Amino acid sequence: MGKQTDFLPYWPDSKATKFQWLHGTNCLMVASCHLRSKCSINLFDFRENTVALSWSDATDQRMYRDAIAIEERNSICIVDSKENLGFMDLRSTTSSIEWRSPTRDYPVNRYPKLAFYEGQLFASFEDTISVYCGSGWVPTSQLQQSHGGWILDLSIGGDRLFALHGNKDIFDVWETPRP
Repeated sequence: MGKQTDFLPYWPDSKATKFQWLHGTNCLMVASCHLRSKCSINLFDFRENTVALSWSDATDQRMYRDAIAIEERNSICIVDSKENLGFMDLRSTTSSIEWRSPTRDYPVNRYPKLAFYEGQLFASFEDTISVYCGSGWVPTSQLQQSHGGWILDLSIGGDRLFALHGNKDIFDVWETPRP
């Protein structure tokens, strides 16, 4: 059995909703994205025992839902409840969000989720998964669920994409044949 080596309290006024270890920088991304509160993203550097990056939406009125670090692109992607994608360049000193998709006037989506796999960004919006590629995150395809309601979560492994739906215990599975 393993041995606990440390205990780290999280920052005040925040409840973490997502953790992600970044191998290249030895940092832990901690995101706090709640329904009716501000969002914050922090990178904790274990080598120095410091916060390497700290961002908060203190002035923005968006409702953020999910965040994912994309080490290959030195960025963090966030999605808001209106299905907009924003990117933060980890090499920048300003820690600002650049929105790549236009602000839309859609109904609030409660469960958008993000995943990154082999150079592609996957974003679930209601009952659809959109796939983005390239330096400008161009949408390349969309996958629509068979039945089961809103997508609550998604996972990618090997040559399969799995989607968990909210109305029933239904998983959609998409398979992409390897070249």
